[in-house]
Formats: sequence, structure tokens, C-alpha cells
Amino acid sequence: MKKNLFVLLCVIVMSSGINAQIFCPADITVSCLSDLTPDECGMATVVSGNYHPSMVKFIDQNETNACNEGQVFRRFYLDIDYSNTYTENEPSCIQTITQVYNNLPLNIQFPQEREYTCLDEIPVESPTWLYHPCDLVGYTYEDEIFEFEQEACLKIVRTYRVINWCIYDNDQNEGIYEGIQIIKIVDDVAPEIENCEDQFFDAGPNCETEVTLTNSASDIGDCPSGMLTWRVSVDLWSDGTRDLFFGPNENPPFRLDPVENGATVEVVIPELLSVSKHKVDWKVTDGCGNVRSCSTQFFVEDNKPPTPYCINFTGATLNAEHDGQLIIPASFFSLDALDNCSAKEDITLSFSENIEDTERIIDCSNAGLRFFRIYYTDEAGNQDFCEVFILIFDNGTCFMKYAPEGIVTKPDGTPIAGASAYLMEGEEVIALKESDEGGYFNFGDQDLMEVYEATVKSDNGENASVDIDDFIVMRSALLGLEQLDFYQSIAADVDHNHRFDLDDLYAFRDILLGKSSIDEEHLWTFIPQMYTPVKNNDLNVSQSIPYISYGEGFNFYGVRTGDLTGSAIHSDNEIIENEEVINLTLELNDSGFVVISNEDITTDAMQFDLIVNSIDTEGDLVQSKIIEKENGVHYLNLQSFNEIAKNETLFRANVSLEKDIHVDELIENAKIYLKGSVNSANVSWNIVDRREEKFETSSAFELQVYPLPVQDQLTIEGRNITQVELFGLTGERIQLNTRVGSEQTVITNLGTLPSGVYLLKVTANGEEQITKVVK
Repeated sequence: MKKNLFVLLCVIVMSSGINAQIFCPADITVSCLSDLTPDECGMATVVSGNYHPSMVKFIDQNETNACNEGQVFRRFYLDIDYSNTYTENEPSCIQTITQVYNNLPLNIQFPQEREYTCLDEIPVESPTWLYHPCDLVGYTYEDEIFEFEQEACLKIVRTYRVINWCIYDNDQNEGIYEGIQIIKIVDDVAPEIENCEDQFFDAGPNCETEVTLTNSASDIGDCPSGMLTWRVSVDLWSDGTRDLFFGPNENPPFRLDPVENGATVEVVIPELLSVSKHKVDWKVTDGCGNVRSCSTQFFVEDNKPPTPYCINFTGATLNAEHDGQLIIPASFFSLDALDNCSAKEDITLSFSENIEDTERIIDCSNAGLRFFRIYYTDEAGNQDFCEVFILIFDNGTCFMKYAPEGIVTKPDGTPIAGASAYLMEGEEVIALKESDEGGYFNFGDQDLMEVYEATVKSDNGENASVDIDDFIVMRSALLGLEQLDFYQSIAADVDHNHRFDLDDLYAFRDILLGKSSIDEEHLWTFIPQMYTPVKNNDLNVSQSIPYISYGEGFNFYGVRTGDLTGSAIHSDNEIIENEEVINLTLELNDSGFVVISNEDITTDAMQFDLIVNSIDTEGDLVQSKIIEKENGVHYLNLQSFNEIAKNETLFRANVSLEKDIHVDELIENAKIYLKGSVNSANVSWNIVDRREEKFETSSAFELQVYPLPVQDQLTIEGRNITQVELFGLTGERIQLNTRVGSEQTVITNLGTLPSGVYLLKVTANGEEQITKVVK
């Protein structure tokens, strides 16, 4: 009733004009989402007068806030003057429209988890929501940084707060929403440990030493850490038990504080260690939790030679009652010996580095003043020596006569026959003898004269020992590909100016080409075997042995000028033992054959030759070196070979021959020769015969074989097929699943076979036909 009265009064108050009355729709309450259209809020009506409804218009006076809450006062008026503007003389009325807040879900979406590197710029992402006209929404964020989190070097926890001011109530905690975004800063590059090699320490007094292990690491990725943390464990005596632990959480003296990136870390073993072998495990962690580790060994070794004390000068008498011989042990000259690890009784005395050389026999041939080196060798093989003299007096046994002798050999031990040995007194020749087949000579009974000297000469050219192989070795040495020993350097000094250079190579080339020759007096250089060169390039050496040095024997090495291959000296230590089997594939083809490595070749030898002996058409033995380097040297560098093999590329040596290859003969005669070794390695051969004559087919019947290459199923079409067989190239027969028909046979199990070439044998009409099948 009150509402109707209000409307009536409104009409009375708002009505104006002489001929018209305008009535407003009732006041209304709507949502803040409303568009306030007349369809929703109503339209004024005009009573009396001759006015068209289109003349009824309205204007709004908006008194709402940012959330669209409040009132809108809508004035309806009759636009009498058609100005689209309300004037006071025009009939009007006012409708009150109340807008109230409508709380709808915002469906807020917070940014997802992200991952960056330390080089990336980290953006700030915004949360998203459904926008409504009634809402006044904003956001803020706050970052918390956590270092060295799991699976990340750095973790940022970004907390977003979204507020809807239209409904915000701090007391009731309404109108505010929170969400979290996880941001990971990732570094997955581990530091590199600088030293993963074995470490060695010398034993000191009492055969013990203090051991300090050192290492370092560098974190060199895009996000290097400033500090690195080390953890080290030590297995003393390498018995499988970890005895010592070092790290950041250990107590002193085992505590290892973090060190700067690249700095050295030290691990001090808290006890003295004797000669032994131990194991150490290194583990380093960067600031992002990336770990690198390695295991090495460390050794305490006895590398200190004993200290010898000798009788430097003494004398002895050669008596007839001793059958003209005096046996002197090396221990005869010993006063004392001291060593840090070996007891005195465990030190061996000898006349040379050979510890078995413990005695010297003195007779009429070598009586007089003698010089010796007495070697002291401890249990670890360390040696030192002292120099002694002994004067052997003749008590009427020798009548002041002796028969000096010697031997002449090449540095590799090959005897030189027919060499002229001279016993000289100044310019006078006292005796002249030729070496026999064993290189031995004896000057016969001679007076005991200290002025005597022995020398050797020869004019035997031995041209067969100087060839192109020597030229290749010489050239390789000048290129730095090969290192000559002292005697090879003497042989390479072709122009005899006491140095080896490019001029010698040119001179040797002319000799091999027959353009020049070597003077007879320069064909040989005979060097005392007792001579120890200081440097390989010190080639100016005395070629005579004075009597005072006869205690070492009148023994000479003969070096033939130009014979580099026969002048290399071989000691037992240089013999390279090779007990493994080298596995190679020999693939025969129409033009020759291919040698293929089947695996890495691991050997201490750095070079080897693969030499195949074969018989030519005239029945002569021919050697073919089938692995050849570009510079003409017939060897393969195993270090380069292993690098290729590690890259999964197998070595192949291609060889072309103009005649048929007899496989049995080839395999029987093929050898692997290791450089510097007297032995050849064992070779295991896998034969693959791809020669076309092996696969000539009979024309007695025709076959169609498809598909080629085959993957799983193979079809053979032909008449009267009775049998189908498949063989590997090495002859093994392969079990088949076949459906044999008179005109078609299908093989269904080839998918299980490895890729390769196989031989298909088909029997039809009592005849056989063989063809190749590629899988």
C-alpha cells in the first residue's frame, strides 16, 4: 500500500506539461552485472496528449562504486523539442535502480613450475582469472630463495597474493587468494677432477715416508661454483677395506673444509707408510650437488740406491799353485753398505749391472793393474757403484806374458767375421789378427805393456745390409717420426763429420742410386763396447781400447755406414712380449684382399708390421707388407689405431694383387711383427671369401630369388626344387624354416640372422646352383 502511494505521488510530482503526463517504471534492484537495459529495468509511459512513444527518452545519473555497487537515478522525459536533451519544461519522472554485488568465482590460475639455467633472465609471470564487471582484482608477489635444493642448484618459491577489493574483508579473511610458483635454477655440469693418475712416493729413512695426497678440480660449466666440497676415502694396503675417511663432516685431522674452485686439496695420511700399494677414492661436489669421482692408487716405493763403501785400491798375487788363475769375487772389495730398506746381507755385489756377474777370473792374459766398478743392488733393484783398482802381481807364473783377446759384433750381437784387429804401440803394429766366424780374435802371447792399444778395421762393404729400409728409417728420424739410438746415429753419419743431418740423407740417397760410394776407410766404425755415450748426438768417439782398460776386454761394436736397421742395439729390456691373440678378418675379393680389425689391439708395442709371405710366378719368396703409411714406412701406429677403434670405426687395409690368392698359404705365412721385438704376435683369422668365381652358378636351371636384400622371408622360384640350404661365408650351415615346393620354396626365419652375405645352395633336377644372398 505504501509502495502504490509512493508511485502515485511520484507521478503527481514528476508530471509536467499541459497536455501530457509521464509515468516511470517502479524502482528496481538489479545485479552489478546488469547492463541496465529498458527491457530489464522498464520503460516510462505517457498518458494524454498526442505524443509518439519514441519521444520518451532517459538519462542516467550514476552513483555506483568501482564494484558497480550503488544507485543509478534514471530520468525519463518527453523530448518535446527533439533536442535529445532534457529541459525543465519537458514532462519527466525519475526511477531509482539499485545495483548490488554478485560474487562469482574468479577461477584464478597461478603460473606453473618453471626451470631455468643461471644464464637465463627469470621473468615475472602474472596469475590469470575470469574478469567480471563487479570485480576489482589485483595481485602482488614475494620471492623466497633456497640454495642447493634437491634436483636444483637454486630454488625460488614465488608466492602470489590476489585480492578482490569488492569483497575483501581482512577480519574474515575474505576476498584474498594465495598461490605458489616453484622456479628451479638448474646446473647439471659436474666439476672435472684434474688428477686421476696414480701417485708415487719415495720411501725415506727406515723404509718409511710421510704421504700427502693432493688433487684439484675445476667447475667450468656455465654456472661455476665458487667453492667445492671434497670427500676422500683411503684403502690402506688395497685389501678392500676403507680405513680412512676425509670430508667436511669429519673431525680433525680428517676434516676437509670446502676449497675454492680450482684450488688444491690435501689429504695427509696420519701414519708413516712403508713400501706398499694403496687405493684412494676421490669425490668432489660443486655448489649445485653435481658429483665427480675417480679411483686411483698410490704407491710407496724404494727408489733410493744403497750407499756403497769399497776398498778403492788393493793388490793380489797370481801364483802357479793356483793353476795360473785367480778368482776374485765382487765382495772382495766391499767395506760396508747402507740402505734404507734392505739389510746389508740382502744387498748384492756384482761387477756390472747384471747381479749375476759376481766373479772375475784373472790369468796371464789379464794380469797387471785392473779397474773395476763394483755395483751394489738392493732388493728393489736400485743400484749404485764405486770404482776400485787392483794390481795383480805375477809370481813367476806368466813370465810377464799374456794373450789379449776380443770379439767384434754388430750392436745387435751379430758377429763380424774377417775384421782386422790391430795391437798397436804408438804407430807400430805389434800383432794383427782377423776375427773368425764368431767375431773372436786373439793376439797371442804379448809383453805386459801399458802403452799398448787395440783397434779394429775392415774394408768389407756388405752391400746387402744397406738398402732402402735404412733410408726410410733415416728419413723418419729427420722428420721426428722415429728416435735413433747412439749406434744408429753413427750409421747415419754418412759423411763422417760427427753429426747426423739432412746432408747425410742426401748423400745416402746418392749412394743407393749408384751416383757415389763410401770410402773404404769409412765403411765401418768400430766402437769399444765398454763406451757409454752421454748423448746420441755425440758421435766423435775414440775407436781404440788402451791396455789399461783391457779388464773390460778388447771388445768392439762394428757399425756399418748406412746400415741403420742392423745397428739398433737390442737389450732384454727392449724385447716386447705379446701374449695376446690379435683378431683380424681377411676378406678376399677379385682384386686382392682387405684386412679388417675385429677389436681394439692392446699391446705395449707402438708399431707393428703385417707381413704376408707369398710365392711369385717364378717360385721365389716375396714379402708383402700390407699395412703401409703415407710416408713409405711400413707400420701402423697403434695409438692412432686405438683412437679410431674407440670411435667404432674398424681399421681396414686394402691390398691389390695381380695373381690368385691361396688362402691356406696366406694364413699360414701371415705374421704380426712388433717393432723392437724378436717375436711375432699370434693372429686369429676370420676368412670371408667374396671372390666372384666362388659364386658361379650352373646354367642347367634358372632360379628367381627375391626380395634382395632380404629382411625376413626369402622366396626361391624354380622347377623341380628338391633341397634348399643356406651357409655362412665361413662354411657353417644355417638351420632353416622352409616350405619346399616343386616350383616355389619359401624361407621364413631369416629375420633372426645377423646382417651380412650368405650362400644359398639350391638342388633341382639333380644339380646344384649357388648364389649370394645379402641380409
